[in-house]
This record gives sequence, C-alpha cells and structure tokens, in this order.
Amino acid sequence: TLVMTCVSRLAPEKNLELACEAYRAVVAHGIDARLVLVGDGPSRKLMEQYHPQVIFAGMQTGDRLAQHYASADLFVFPSLTETFGNVVAEAMASGLPVIGFDYAAARTLVHDADSGWLARMGDPAHFIDRVGEATLDRDRVIRMGQAARLSALRHDWEHVVARLEKVLARAADSRLPAVSPVEEPDLPGCHEAVANDDHARANASGR
Repeated sequence: TLVMTCVSRLAPEKNLELACEAYRAVVAHGIDARLVLVGDGPSRKLMEQYHPQVIFAGMQTGDRLAQHYASADLFVFPSLTETFGNVVAEAMASGLPVIGFDYAAARTLVHDADSGWLARMGDPAHFIDRVGEATLDRDRVIRMGQAARLSALRHDWEHVVARLEKVLARAADSRLPAVSPVEEPDLPGCHEAVANDDHARANASGR
C-alpha cells in the first residue's frame, strides 16, 4: 500500500479537498493507496463525513508526528496560502518526496522530478496529474525520498550560517567578484544587501 500523507491544519484555506480529489484519482486508476491527514481544525468533522476513505490521524507532535512521517511514502501539500510551509522541510528531512505547488517552501526546497514534483501555481488539474505520476513507480519514489532527505540536510542551520558568512565576507571586500546565486543559493535578501552596499560605496566615492 502506498501511503500519501499531509500534515496540516484542517481548514478551508489549506486546500485539502484537492488532496482528497487527487487521492480519489489515484484509487480510480487501480493503485492500492491510502491518504492520511495529520492535524486538526474546523474542517475536520465535515471532511470526515465526505471522505470516509481518508484516515484522519488528528493532531500529532514529537515522536508520534515523526512516526507518521516515517510511515508514509509521499507528502502531498496542496496549500496555496503559505508564507513558507515548514512541514515541507520536515517531510523532506524524513525522506519523503513532496508534491506541491511551485511556490513558497516547495519552490525553494524541491527540485522537480528529483526530490519531488512541482505543479503549476493555481492549476489543480496539474497537481492531480503530478500526484498520479508520483504513484506510478515505487522504486522512483524511494530514490526521490533519498534525494529529498539529502536536499533537506543541506538547508540545516549549520549550512545556512556557513553560506551567510561567505556572503558577508564578499560584501566586506569589494575586490571580490559579485556573489553568484548559483554559488550561494537560498539566502533571500543577502544578495540585495550586497548590491545596496556596493551602491553606497559608489555614492561615497563620487562615482
């Protein structure tokens, strides 16, 4: 059985009906799968009535939450209202490939067709297609889960601080070439800080 999971507050803005719709499409294609929704919220009672085939695990924390991540094969994340979405990083660190829309945490962390699948922003049909694609090859899911974990480990605090130190060192020495986004990824705001610092030096010197 392929286990798809989502950790989220159960509320309308989380777009979880799309996860349920994608799950129905997977089952309709004859794939043995389960959808587990971990979390609680105002939509839970109604969703339980409309989706009796979905497993509602309720709010989980600590080891219990870790067990749910470890028991899943795929992480589906249909939300369109996140400022970032920490659960995406948690899922990837747990070795789960992520299916989400191409924005926020998914855009930052997921490499499409390598550590997960990205759907076009605001295109529910494409999201369902990507979920269906993900469920076709279990071996690929395992490989992508391994890639997801490696990607998440590169974003731990030790690595983030090390990259930030490099950016600040370059900003302090104008003789060094400008920072390349390819060399120093995933540090929003740092490259703008370098550019603003260079501009200030140019004004001070009258250039």
